[in-house]
Amino acid sequence: MKKLIAVVLVSISLSACVAGGGVPANNGAPLSSAESAFVGEWNGKLPSGKPVRIVVTPSGAVSYSFQGRAQTLKNVKLTSNRLSTTVGTNGSTATLSSNGAYVFTWGPTGEITRATLRKG
Repeated sequence: MKKLIAVVLVSISLSACVAGGGVPANNGAPLSSAESAFVGEWNGKLPSGKPVRIVVTPSGAVSYSFQGRAQTLKNVKLTSNRLSTTVGTNGSTATLSSNGAYVFTWGPTGEITRATLRKG
């Protein structure tokens, strides 16, 4: 019983770290100097007015929120000119170019939404 409780507590602690700190880009590899250009907070609004926020930490962890709600990320990849990730569980994707061009593709329908995010 003690081992089960310890395993549950460790699992909760680890999930809290990942949720609070983001998902590591590039399977946790250190960022190159070119990839480091993405480090910071990117904010913008979709044409509908709904806010989007992407944060890239110096360690390469990425977090993403839509309308103030954190979203689940998978397959986070970062290159010198693009950040891409799978968002949620329905196959939706989000990409952010180094110039702030943001594209979200809704998995179920393939509908594309574009916006410009600003770093700051």
